[in-house]
Amino acid sequence: MSDSLARRIARFALALSWDDISPARRRKLKWCLVDFLACCAGGARVPEGESAFVLARPGPIHVPGTTRSLTPETAAIAIGTLGALLQYHDGYGRGGNHPSSSVVSAAWVSWDPGRPLRELLTAIAAGYETANRLAGFCHPRQSKAGSAPTATMGAIGAAVARGRLAGLDEARMTAAIANAAFYAPLAAYEGLRNHGSAVPLHGGIAARAGLEAVTLAQAGLHAGEHMLEGQGGPGFLDFLHGGGDLPDPATWRCQTLDAVYFKPLPGCRHTHPGLEAVLKLLREGPIAVDRIRAIRLSSYALALTFATPPRSAHELYDRLMSYHWVLGSALAHGRYGLDNVLRPAVDPAIAALYPRMEFTLDPGLEASYPRALSARVEIAMEDGARSASEIAIGYGEPREEGPYSPGGGVVKALDDAGMAEKFDELIREAPDAEALRRLRAAALEN
Repeated sequence: MSDSLARRIARFALALSWDDISPARRRKLKWCLVDFLACCAGGARVPEGESAFVLARPGPIHVPGTTRSLTPETAAIAIGTLGALLQYHDGYGRGGNHPSSSVVSAAWVSWDPGRPLRELLTAIAAGYETANRLAGFCHPRQSKAGSAPTATMGAIGAAVARGRLAGLDEARMTAAIANAAFYAPLAAYEGLRNHGSAVPLHGGIAARAGLEAVTLAQAGLHAGEHMLEGQGGPGFLDFLHGGGDLPDPATWRCQTLDAVYFKPLPGCRHTHPGLEAVLKLLREGPIAVDRIRAIRLSSYALALTFATPPRSAHELYDRLMSYHWVLGSALAHGRYGLDNVLRPAVDPAIAALYPRMEFTLDPGLEASYPRALSARVEIAMEDGARSASEIAIGYGEPREEGPYSPGGGVVKALDDAGMAEKFDELIREAPDAEALRRLRAAALEN
């Protein structure tokens, strides 16, 4: 009988060394850590940051960007939530998932700061590779079927990172992976479509599931060797519509890091093509928003599930997952960035644009998904003038070298300087800003 997939992943995770990872991938991995912790600090700046602490219990783990210390499990939830709140964190373009939400959170609360930083980074690398490979195997079918891979695959990636830092042997790492698959949150996409205020917690909840999967494995509990692929019936990956390319874990060398991107702008990635199309028009000249008659956006089907205006309170996640708000904010203020998000939630100038927006499915742009996230925006003015712009962003384009953010847009691609600028902007008001700066220096110089 061949080894189970969980066991083969366990061997990969335990055998991976820092030297197995190319220099370019190591550099990106370091940014994966410090960028997510900076996003955590940024998330703590908004009122909705309090949602990260609803399940909190006092303990020894400091939550970056705050003055709070919690138990490992609830700290993982808080970190995963805060880091995702601004929708500014990294993602894996070929899997539709955000590995940082669960993997960085689980690894951070599991790491002994007295140990070498490379141990933390290598554990994160193993977790990213696992979560990304499994997400890619089910992409985009899992998302189209109604489940978010950030949580499902994130729980398994979190268990791998935690298990490595906990010193698990092969048998217990195998058990931890199987346990994580059994307990992974389903994270129904309906919550994302409804912009539910509880949704930003799903990455942190997945991180907690990964931690608990390891604890169960350490106690000798196991959900089943063939949990992932199934034996005599459908397994976890079958249920999530697996069927893509899944190379043997023996060949994994963190290649999926090449398709991990960093966002140059906050907000759901599915709104970015239309947002950048609007920014392109704004670069061509100012737009008198009070004279706009109609704003028409054409895109692919999954993006159009976010084409609903926020509810009256304009809660943060409701705004960032709304095509109406993102486009309206860019047009009303003539630009778009973190400042747009930090402005007062209710803005009459933005809301006035909602009734003028129309959204339609474009078969050609649908056919290009998920290779590219594409949108076309047309703006019609009251005097009959029209302008149009189309953007196709390569969120799934793998690049070992080169910019950290996806190509195809008009916003300047993030390089090391751009990443540092983003980091500084996010931690500006953090009570532990100096400690975060020291961590960044240590990571990037390591």
